[in-house]
Amino acid sequence: MNINFKKPLITALVLSTASVYYAQKTKDSLEKSKSIDEVVLVGRNLTQVAKERKTPVAVSTIKATEIQEKLGNREFPEIMKSTPSVYVTKVGGGFGDSRINMRGFDATNIAVIINGQPVNDMQNGAVYWSNWTGLADIASSIQIQRGLGASKFVVPSVGGTINIVTKATDSEQKAMIKAEAGNDSYSRLSAMYSSGLKNKWGTTVLLSRWQGDGYINGTKGEGYSWFFSVGYKPNEKHAFNIIATGAPQVHDTRRSSATGANVATLRQLDTYGRRYNPQTGMLNGSQFNLAPNFYHKPIASLNWDWTINDALKLSTVVYASWGRGGGGTGLNGTIKNANNQTMNFMNYGPGGDGTINWDMIYRYNRGGLVTDYNGNTFQKGTFTAEPGQPTDYNGRYVTTLNGTSGIVRKQSINAHDWYGAIADLNYKKNNWTFNGGIDLKTYKGALYDIVTDMLGSDAFFVKRTVNSPNGYFVNKIVKPEAITNLNNVQKVSIYNEGLVRWAGAYGMVEYSDEKLSASLQGSVSKQYYKRRDYMLYTPENQETKWYNKTGYIVKGGANYNIDEHHNVFFNTGVISRQPQFNALFPSNQNVYKDAKNERIFSIELGYGFKSRYVDVNINAYRTQWDDRFITRTFNATAGDVANFSQLQLGNSYFYNALNVGQLHQGVELEAKARPFANLKLRGMLSVGNWKYKGDASFNIIDVLSNQEVPGATGTINIKDLKVGDAAQTTASIGADYNITKAFSIDANWEYYDKLYAQFNPINFLTAAARDKGVVKLPSYNLFDIGAAYKFTIDQKRSLTLRVNVYNLFNKYYISELSSNIYTTDKIANGPDAGKTYQEAGRVYQGVADGNTGFLGFGRTWSAAATFRF
Repeated sequence: MNINFKKPLITALVLSTASVYYAQKTKDSLEKSKSIDEVVLVGRNLTQVAKERKTPVAVSTIKATEIQEKLGNREFPEIMKSTPSVYVTKVGGGFGDSRINMRGFDATNIAVIINGQPVNDMQNGAVYWSNWTGLADIASSIQIQRGLGASKFVVPSVGGTINIVTKATDSEQKAMIKAEAGNDSYSRLSAMYSSGLKNKWGTTVLLSRWQGDGYINGTKGEGYSWFFSVGYKPNEKHAFNIIATGAPQVHDTRRSSATGANVATLRQLDTYGRRYNPQTGMLNGSQFNLAPNFYHKPIASLNWDWTINDALKLSTVVYASWGRGGGGTGLNGTIKNANNQTMNFMNYGPGGDGTINWDMIYRYNRGGLVTDYNGNTFQKGTFTAEPGQPTDYNGRYVTTLNGTSGIVRKQSINAHDWYGAIADLNYKKNNWTFNGGIDLKTYKGALYDIVTDMLGSDAFFVKRTVNSPNGYFVNKIVKPEAITNLNNVQKVSIYNEGLVRWAGAYGMVEYSDEKLSASLQGSVSKQYYKRRDYMLYTPENQETKWYNKTGYIVKGGANYNIDEHHNVFFNTGVISRQPQFNALFPSNQNVYKDAKNERIFSIELGYGFKSRYVDVNINAYRTQWDDRFITRTFNATAGDVANFSQLQLGNSYFYNALNVGQLHQGVELEAKARPFANLKLRGMLSVGNWKYKGDASFNIIDVLSNQEVPGATGTINIKDLKVGDAAQTTASIGADYNITKAFSIDANWEYYDKLYAQFNPINFLTAAARDKGVVKLPSYNLFDIGAAYKFTIDQKRSLTLRVNVYNLFNKYYISELSSNIYTTDKIANGPDAGKTYQEAGRVYQGVADGNTGFLGFGRTWSAAATFRF
């Protein structure tokens, strides 16, 4: 791989980019252990920092020192694993493909904010961590605000808020060079320079490059991260800051979604090893991946703080983000012979390694005679145009879209532009603070498919579209590493745009003295939706009208400091959240007008104890989530028609769930102890009970018309089913011990239990399915250790050596499942057909080995040398 990164880097720096902080009299937060609000000196009103013994929310703070020392070559969300009710997995294991859940809610229900700006995708709410690999270099602190969170903006947070604050512009001149290495040929080189504050100006620049083969077979990757900050403070009333950051990257994958195709079964992982990747193989002597991911999403902002007078302050930020790249999808087409036999190019036979034989596909696409792993023969014929079709490739080897005469690698592109502005007015009088502002943003995202490898074919033929009735040839490919070279590409399969506009206003009133802090806040927003489709519709029908939905948030809480050691708090709130873009447009242009707002109600109580030696926080929460939008698309089979005679065999429909509700409640404990000056202890325990409240109902929608099929209704049997995909019980204990002033060691233990398989509630259409329940995964423990030695050269110069070992005891564990097969279920095919998994001895760690999912990584390591001067 060789990423074409120079153009995006230069472009982004010229355009400027990403956030809002200016530290006039603050030294680097890595040198001293600062609280988060000490780092943020500009844009304080926009960053929504929760204050200890003031803000009535459950919060955990991770400082820059811990991020820099302990994250190593792991995924960025993994630094948050030891906080209550947080579950993080590497999913498929590709670089940046991890995910995070909080209190049982996935990232689409967690507000991720960087320097006051939300970064959840405006169409589906997702967060793609591969876009943010550079955060490890630039984050000064992370606050995990569980539950409703401290944000006053119009950002619905169900599970919680991840509030990330990046580096500030330092007042003193300094520099840093860091070299890292890790398992599987991982390496990273970073350099940072800060000019210090000179004549009211300050600049900080950071650049880094990483590469590695990946722990999972066939998941090599490489990338860069860059950060640029300029601060200017002309006087005591005004402060300005421009910050830009981005992280172009390319990496091979093993399906980052556990519900995607090419996910291995536990039987395959047991046979081929936990590093097994079913979507990789060799092509012409080099490793080749089914679905590489390639993306660059720089984010930029200009922040202005204006102190109008001692009581009145205005903070304003304008920001932008431009995302270009893609991934996913994979192979298009199949290979069949004259006997209607499908080519088996997966090397599952005796002595095989379970990978894709790309050379077999390539030889076939070039017209060679091929024998597959089933012993069947295949040979591709040349292309002959039908009447009216273009004849450019007659007599040559052509693969057809969704055809049976060959295979190409086809991938999906997401190209979006996102602009926003927030203005916040803050008035403080005595113990009262009044706050109000506006939140505006606009988004346009284009989705289309391209061919990234012909796999030997001379061309790819799109047989027929509405706007090209005779079809057209695709003869140009875009290599994944050409991240920015996406202009004027030949599009196939899909090409549509989603447009989202957002206008919101908020207000808050807060009272605070030494004993009591109380606040009440509310916000209202209107979200506008429009869709354009250039592939499926003629020009006069390509664009819908604007549709809109209104949402609101009302929340409040109070913290009371009983004395200098004890405090109690509570918060409560309601959220009416607009449906996401795909809920309004579940199928092409036709809008689903009956899509409802989701309703969330939350209440939380907490107690804190703080002393010289011990800090303890404990809280209990209850979150109720109603009217979830859930669908499942299907093509009607004979069985479907037998159940619902209104359906037409082979037509496309989707189940639309109604009145789905979830109840998430639990208790969280977090403690820190300092028994000696050179020893720090920490621990946490979270016990959740997350389940579906009751049975729900469904109707069936015709995909073409987006109209409900009359009489096609039924029950979704999910009452009391456990919510899957995240451990409901977690615990950790850690220790940091300074043996000498220069030498330190640390260790951490983590425990996960009550982890259930991922599932779509619509799969539970019978009471028998509900009674069988959801597959429970075995609990597991993990141990990590680390050590560091710091050579102090003088007051400014130092060299720090650091080593980390993760999963020290090389534990084998199932991190997630995407299916629900019980050991008592019968095997459908193969030599064990008719037997249950238990009877056939096909059980892995107590789970039927026909389930699909992922095993966690084994033992890994990282080492770093950091020179500061």
